[in-house]
Amino acid sequence: CRTVSPPGGDATSTIQAAVDACPAGQVVQLSAGTFTINGGNFVLINKGITLRGAGPGQTTLQKTDGAKPGQEATGPNPSPLVIVGPARWDSNNERSTNLSADAAKGASSITVASASGFSPGQIVLLDELSGASWQPDPGGRGQIWASSDFRVVYQRHNPSQGTDDPFPDAAGWFSRQDRPTNEIKQIDHINGNTIFFNTPIHISYRTSHTAQLTAFSYPHTQNAGVENLTVIGGDQGNIRFEWAANSWAKNVENTVWHDEGFALTRSFRVEIRESYVHDAAWAQPGGAGYAISLSDATSESLVENSIILKANKVMVARSSGAASVFGYNYVDDGYINTNTSWIEVGLNASHMVGPHHVLFEGNYGFNWDSDKTH
Repeated sequence: CRTVSPPGGDATSTIQAAVDACPAGQVVQLSAGTFTINGGNFVLINKGITLRGAGPGQTTLQKTDGAKPGQEATGPNPSPLVIVGPARWDSNNERSTNLSADAAKGASSITVASASGFSPGQIVLLDELSGASWQPDPGGRGQIWASSDFRVVYQRHNPSQGTDDPFPDAAGWFSRQDRPTNEIKQIDHINGNTIFFNTPIHISYRTSHTAQLTAFSYPHTQNAGVENLTVIGGDQGNIRFEWAANSWAKNVENTVWHDEGFALTRSFRVEIRESYVHDAAWAQPGGAGYAISLSDATSESLVENSIILKANKVMVARSSGAASVFGYNYVDDGYINTNTSWIEVGLNASHMVGPHHVLFEGNYGFNWDSDKTH
């Protein structure tokens, strides 16, 4: 629908105007060249269009006032380069209803107290309380804060350990408060108070744990893609999928970022494929230099046929990842840039409690471990 060339100076408004004018199902084509996105700006793809460059190394989206190689500091106005989704921040007006019967693993429907406010095609959140309390620690260190079935085990001990997470704050990291077992679904149809999904439920959800179905603050952006370009210098991530569904990044070189190279947050069925994610600006733990992050219940996503190198965490799943696949990727050189004696975890779906049913298949990884840091 539009072809955009570098305008000279900041390109944000030029690209955004083309995105805003493009009908769903069409393409905004970026020519070869370098497009600068500075001053805390980002491109918002909030409908089902494709932003497509001429190829990695030919079309570049850059921040010159953002992340710099080997520098801890962010720019004066940290921001990503591209957001696929309706917004950057949550408006905090979610609506929840309790399940009136347990949701069985493998089933495709649930029964709720009220289906009011839900509709076919809607993207929704299914979760439950952890039910955690003090349990005997199998490691012999007194007690640990966990559910009785050990489905959820927080990093909290009695007597306390120096590595314990802060409570109650940690129970709300990357999930609703104390609801780290979760998954995102899409509603197929509704019959009375029975809601049917278009994919099966991947773990059971129990009324005894106050299982709930929640409508998100925003309708998810669907069928949007970013293709064939390089992104560099984002200092609040490079490309973020926020409330995105059935969307993708393909043939993207993603380099020199703070926070996450690719962030998939509250998203459903997002694909990252044939991409090259490398050289975080500041390869530090605590989220400063992660390559690919699934968080906040992101589900049924696919990372495939990509190369991921030289970041702190090369990939993480933080209270998320149900029925996601990490397949046929080359993953190497996860490290902490200020602690060269530390061995990082490579293939890893447990960086925060809650992830379940994540498949790793056909990857080359420098190691593979269950990360119990949090």
